[in-house]
Amino acid sequence: MKTILDFLAYIIVGSSMLVILYLTIVYLYEVFFTKKGNDPKSYHSKTIGEYNYVNYNNPNKKMYSNQYIAMKRLGIIARMISVSKSGYLKDNPDNLVVFNSNICTKTEKIWYGDIDITKSLQKLKDLAIEINEDIYVLYEMDGRFNNEKTPLIHKYVALVKANGEVKYADYITNKK
Repeated sequence: MKTILDFLAYIIVGSSMLVILYLTIVYLYEVFFTKKGNDPKSYHSKTIGEYNYVNYNNPNKKMYSNQYIAMKRLGIIARMISVSKSGYLKDNPDNLVVFNSNICTKTEKIWYGDIDITKSLQKLKDLAIEINEDIYVLYEMDGRFNNEKTPLIHKYVALVKANGEVKYADYITNKK
């Protein structure tokens, strides 16, 4: 009986491995030997202006040009600057850091992720100037969940105006 069960187990594992191998070969063929992988109309790519951006989090969500520009300036969306938040703050005690931040204009959220405002200030200024809109850096709760559709921009940590001028929240005094 044991040998029959062992035999069946080998057949099941072997057939599973063949299915995985087949799917891998099909995927690699599509990516490397067809242009489907770069087609803006394919399931994993969305066109933004003249650029393509692969939105793996939500392939059906439309990406706007301001979102692409923000990603180009600040890095990938949902970026983590460190695995350890406390470790990062310990290594950069004088920096103004917002973990899980939301970066918004008056009309839309254009980027989210961890940002060290001190290190990324010039990038934020360049972004505001390039899109010609004020940029609001918000804490996570002010731009997510119940506030996703209408972020609480009046609760900004930092406001970067379209001309590059920066204004910080009143309670931020020593980390500018």
